[in-house]
Order: sequence, then C-alpha cells, then structure tokens
Amino acid sequence: MEFELSVVNHDESQRELGYKQWECVRALEEHYKHCDMSAISDVSSFSDDVWLTGERLSTNFNWFNKLPEERHRPLKLLVKIVTYHAITHERKAISGIHSKALGFLNFFIEVCESKSVLISEPNQPFNYLWLLTNDDVVFLITDRLSKVGTFSKSILEFIDHMNFVPASAFPNAEFLNGKFPSPWVEDKLGAEEWLVQFKNGLGFNTETKPYSALQFEVVSQIVKATSPFVDENFDTLKKALNILKDELSDYDYTENKRQDGLNRASPRLIKLKNKLSKILPLEFSDRYKTPCVTTSWYSQFILLIQSAASWLILLTTGLRNTDMRGLKNGCCKPSKRHDFINYLIVDIKKTKLRGYVLPVPEQTRRAVELLELAKFDQDCDWLLTGQKKLVTERKSDIAIERGAQSRMRDTKTFNTLLQSLAKHYDISLDTVSPDDDEATAHCVRATLAGWIGSNSQAAILILKKLFGHSNALMPDAYLAHNPLIIEQRNKNISKAQESLAEDMAVALINKKVSGNKGNQLLKGVEHIKKQIQLEDSIEMKSLTEMEMFTTLKQRVKQMLLTRAREGQIYALLTPMAAICMRACSDTRDTACAKLANNQVRKEKSIDKAITDVMGTLPNPAFCVGKECSDALIGHPWSKDLLGTFDFYVTYLEAVGHNNLDLDDTAKGFVKTYGPILKDIYQEDREVGYFG
Repeated sequence: MEFELSVVNHDESQRELGYKQWECVRALEEHYKHCDMSAISDVSSFSDDVWLTGERLSTNFNWFNKLPEERHRPLKLLVKIVTYHAITHERKAISGIHSKALGFLNFFIEVCESKSVLISEPNQPFNYLWLLTNDDVVFLITDRLSKVGTFSKSILEFIDHMNFVPASAFPNAEFLNGKFPSPWVEDKLGAEEWLVQFKNGLGFNTETKPYSALQFEVVSQIVKATSPFVDENFDTLKKALNILKDELSDYDYTENKRQDGLNRASPRLIKLKNKLSKILPLEFSDRYKTPCVTTSWYSQFILLIQSAASWLILLTTGLRNTDMRGLKNGCCKPSKRHDFINYLIVDIKKTKLRGYVLPVPEQTRRAVELLELAKFDQDCDWLLTGQKKLVTERKSDIAIERGAQSRMRDTKTFNTLLQSLAKHYDISLDTVSPDDDEATAHCVRATLAGWIGSNSQAAILILKKLFGHSNALMPDAYLAHNPLIIEQRNKNISKAQESLAEDMAVALINKKVSGNKGNQLLKGVEHIKKQIQLEDSIEMKSLTEMEMFTTLKQRVKQMLLTRAREGQIYALLTPMAAICMRACSDTRDTACAKLANNQVRKEKSIDKAITDVMGTLPNPAFCVGKECSDALIGHPWSKDLLGTFDFYVTYLEAVGHNNLDLDDTAKGFVKTYGPILKDIYQEDREVGYFG
C-alpha cells in the first residue's frame, strides 16, 4: 500500500488519516520482516522485540523494555530502522549504536509522548517528527544540564544517524523519514562541537581530560614480559597453536564437551610441556583415562597470547582501539626491498584512511602471525575475535543457542584483553596521572607520543605519519597535553635558563655586555661585588681574585636564574642575538610588538589605555635589537651579530657600492652596531676594526 503525503488534507477525517498511517506502518514492518540481520544477530529477526547480538548481554537490544505498548509501534519501528541502517550500512559498532539508540529513547520519549509524535493507539492518527522544533531540543538539553550537569553527545549522534537514513529505507511510509530537528546543522557545526559551545554558553566546564601515558617502569615490565612471545618461545607457540587449531575444529560448543579429536591431540601438546611451562604451565583434567589438557587452560593460553601480541603491536604502532580490532589476516607484509622491514596495512577509521601503510619491525610481524593462529573463531578473517561460548537467552520460552562470534566489536573487551597479560605477570598498569586513571589502549598511544616528543625534533612529522593524522594540529594536541612531554620540556627550559644565566653572569663580570640594559646590570653587579667585599671585611677574610670571581659569578647567576624562573623577567634569546630582559610586570607595549598592537587596536577600536592596563606580550620574532631598552647584547650569545657585522665590513671593503640598497643596509648596520660590538669584542679584533 502506498500513502502519499499529498493525500492528507484538512477535509480528511482523523479516523481515516490514522487508519492510513497505521496501514503504512504495518506494510513497512512487513517489508523488514525478512531482512538480513547477520551483521547484528544470527538468531534474531527484525520484528523481534529483543535483538540478541551475541556479544555481552548489555549490548542486546531490548525494544520491548523501552517501548512496551502497542501505541509505541511507529516510534519503535523508526528507531529500529535507524539502528539497522547504522550497523549494516554505516558499519557502526553494535555497542556504540546500542548506547546511542537507548540514550535517544530515554531522552526523547517523554516529549514524543506529550506531543503524540509517532505514538498513538492503533488506527488513531499520530504526529510526525517535524512537529518537534530546534527550540524543543535546546530546551530539553538545557533542562538536562541544569538538573544533572551532564549531557551525552551520543544522543545527538543518533539524531545524525536518523537524518542520514535515505528515503528509500521507508518504502510507502516516507512520512516516518521526517528530519529530526538538529540545531547544530542550522549553525553549520558538528554535533560534538555544537554541544561544547552550547555548554560553554551556559557556563559548564567542557575541558576534556587527555589520556595519560603509562609510567616508564610499567612499559619496561610489559616489554620484558612480551618479548619472549616473539623471540625464544615463538616457534614453540606456533606449534602449540597449530595443535590447538586442530582441536578447536573438533570441539562441540553446543554440548560444551570434549570429542575424541581433542584427546588424540593432547599428547602432542604434552611433548611441549617443558617449553610451554615458560609461558603457561599445562593443566590436566582427571575426568579422562588418558591425559587431557583442561578447556580452561586452552582459553587462558589463547587469551594470554592475544594479549601479549596486542601489546607488541600497540607499542610499535600506537593504533587506536577500534583500528586494532579492525586488523585482518594477512595485514602484515614483508618489504620486498629491505630484509628487516615489514609493513602493517591498516584502516584508520577516524581519519578515513583505507589501506594505510605503517613500517613495523620483525617483532610486530611475529605478533600478527601469532594472532592469526590464536583465535577462538578460526573461520573469521579478523585478527581479534570473540570467545566461543554457549550463550543462552530466554525468548518466548525457547532457548536460543549461539556459538562462535566474529570480530571483537567492543572497546571495553579489547581493554580487558590487554589486562590479561598484566594480571598474569602481576604488572600494575599505572599511568603518570595522579588521579589513578585506568590504563587503556589509548594510553599506549599517549605513551608513544611522549617518547617521540621527548626525543625528536621532528615529533610533529613522525606522529602525523605514525598515527595517520590528517593535519599537524592533531599530533600537536598529543604533545601539548602529554605529561611526559611537559616534564621533558620543563627540564629543557630549566637547563636552558641555567645555561643562559651562567653565560650572562660571566659576561657581566668580564664586562662583555653593551646597551642600556647592559649598563644597568653592570651597576647591579658592581653593587653585589661591594657587598661581598663588605662581608669579607667583617669576617676578616681576604678573597683571592679567583675566589672573588667564583663567588661573584655564583651570586649573579643565582640572582638572574631566580628572576627568570619566578617569572620576573622574560629572559628570552631573540633572533637578533639579544636577550630580552623585559620585566614581566611591565604592561606597556614593547618595541617589538608596538606596530602590531597598534594595528590590532585600530581594527578592534580598542583604547590604548585598556591594553596598557591589561598588558601585552613581547613579540621576539620582530626584535629590534639595540633600539630596545630591554635588549641585552653580550658575549657569547651575540656572536651572530658579530658575524653579520663581519659580512657587511667585508662587503664594504672588498665590493662596495655595487648595490645601493645593500650598501645602505651595510653602512647602517656597521654604524649602529659598531660601537656596541666594539665594547664586547674589541680584544678579538685588530685595532680600528670597529672604527
């Protein structure tokens, strides 16, 4: 039956309208009655009130529990179709869509009830989605935030899934496909970005907590525990797994008992007893006359190998949880040109990179090979599969039995798998966070970013390639908030400050400084020297020249270092080979930032008195050198100025006047910096060189 919207008019009775609407709903239910549900369930049909996914019980779709009454059928049908389309066509994970769908129903069921949107008694008319407005959505979100302080973006994401479903998914019932109000689309933003801005507008804290890196000691223990799996025990594990592969093919999961094939295979494992004891000692069952290894040992053995191999892949690639679960058989290929290089071929889901190639070492290739063998479902192409087990559910008093699972779809399941190795070797997965954060697969990613950022000047480029980022901002986010990077940067800053303070102290004592700031500091050094002499006279001591130099240098260095570390002065080395000694408390425009600040004030119509009170930062990239009263020029940090001076002097003496612009520049530089450099470097040059 086909129902055109144009048929509905004000002259048509409400009863006839309701009858036609429900006829279309029944026809659409019939259309989906025999649709392919293999991506969701092997045992449930679309019309069932419970979809058994075969994963964790919490991921089963219990539609009857959420929409139990007959009047809910139109809304239930819509949500079912959206869920089905998201999993089968958009390839979304069952667990993710499960939480989104149920969250959507929990949040919007009340407003749908109040406005009779897709809810009515059978053959009675109901209203369509377009009766709801953006204001309704905004009001509901505001109300939720005011009551509980949080709101999940997954609810909005399900609306995006709903609006993504094409009209062809609703044959003869297109009226069910009315677009759900989406204020973020109107604002031309994504759901997550819009929600963040909306929360900010209401004064809620929207800062996201970055993933914490694992402690170095923890990673060291993991590497020590996993290395034998791909080194000295690799061949033994391959033999054992091939035996297991034969046994699993002869195992009856429905009856959950051993068959003869398993008994015959056990002696082959017994031959490996001593070697396997290094990984997991064999456990034998006393239920049989012949020695048989217990099924619990098999499960534990495979999980341990899966966990170890997964750790090795994560530590060499930094893959996300979802991308790890997306790896397939044959994903690791040896290089045709280099003996020790292999390539991991992976789909990066977040940045939509298919067949992305990552160079990996031999250990990673072996880890992939182990995962190809250590699988509960040998018929599945995915490297990581769910565990075969008997799952019994009750539906209309009929027992539903489910055997093998396919791909490991759940994020939590993979994180639990990683903990298997840690528990076996008694490794505490502690992160660098003081909040005792739980260690997850993404923590390994943060750990890798920390190592690379701490030890490479090309960290942005390396992370962009390794992590499959689409731009340079994404790897920078990993570095900016990574505790390992912050710690290393603080060390680098502290070391640089100490080195700079040392150079300045020696230069000031030797009077190898120049400029206004240099003269001011020289007076300060002279004052400190007199203090030391006064202290010595009181204590009736007589310092040698070397002792005076050492003591004075220590005092001056400590004074400069304290002021820099406490944020009293900037102490920055600028491109003009001068140290910016500007006081951080000085809110006036700096010489280097004056022009830019003036331009901004004109564009924004801001009074200078306001910015003078608020304060503006210096811009070292546009340092004006000698012209700035806060610039400290001295030895050895100003050698680049001397090099430039040498170039211009040589040019004027040897070439001269071939290029008027360069000639003026050379003369101007020599005239400006000659007297200053003479104060610092006269002893290193011939008499008259600076004159």
